[in-house]
Amino acid sequence: MRTAVHADEFNLYYGALRDTNYKWLNPEPPSENILPPPYSISSVAYQYRSGQTDRRGSLSPLCDKAACIKALASWIPELTVMYGHFLRSG
Repeated sequence: MRTAVHADEFNLYYGALRDTNYKWLNPEPPSENILPPPYSISSVAYQYRSGQTDRRGSLSPLCDKAACIKALASWIPELTVMYGHFLRSG
């Protein structure tokens, strides 16, 4: 079965990478490890926020998006990148 993977870089970073030396993660290999046969990945969508800052107003460690996207695109031919924005509530 063909399966689409959707990864959100903000949640991925703060959920899995924040306290590590890693800033980026190719979402395809972990997804392949989770999916049982006969599932196979047909597409990977990666959601990015644009220009986000942390609560102190400092730029997020995720800001080098161009380098990350270029690296991911070289690893994942079926990659689709979606851009969004970060909304902070009251």
